[in-house]
Amino acid sequence: MKHHDKPLLAWVLLPLLLALPAAAIADPASPADGPAAALAAFDEAMRKGDKAAVLALLTEDAVLAEGGRAESKAAYAGHHLLGDMAFSAAVENRVLNRREIPAGDNVMVWTESERKGQWKDKPVHLLSFETAILVKQADRWRIRHFHWSSGPAKRGH
Repeated sequence: MKHHDKPLLAWVLLPLLLALPAAAIADPASPADGPAAALAAFDEAMRKGDKAAVLALLTEDAVLAEGGRAESKAAYAGHHLLGDMAFSAAVENRVLNRREIPAGDNVMVWTESERKGQWKDKPVHLLSFETAILVKQADRWRIRHFHWSSGPAKRGH
């Protein structure tokens, strides 16, 4: 690179560098980040105990299923959301595999994860499988359906 090219390079790179802070504070569930980012934001809100953020990521008609039962968003918020948030804060969740499958205006995302930690003075080591259906509403990906399933991890996992 010639010496006289350096000022031009600075004028090209400077606006890019100045734009970085704005990108760092962008909405973590923006459409540019996609459905997986919305799920990551949901997991983070659960871990932090941010009920408002959790509920904002669910559609009004969301259905959440686990343990052979399904609940509406309102029922979930009133029944065991607080317990799920406490569990998420206490037990580490490590995503092992995540896959997005487009389906019309929706995207199905399945996630395999490992959960380890202590819950109510007992060790926890679970393998979990989650299926989520997300839809873009008001330029954000929101969760319309969740199905969670977990079981004890076998030794060696």
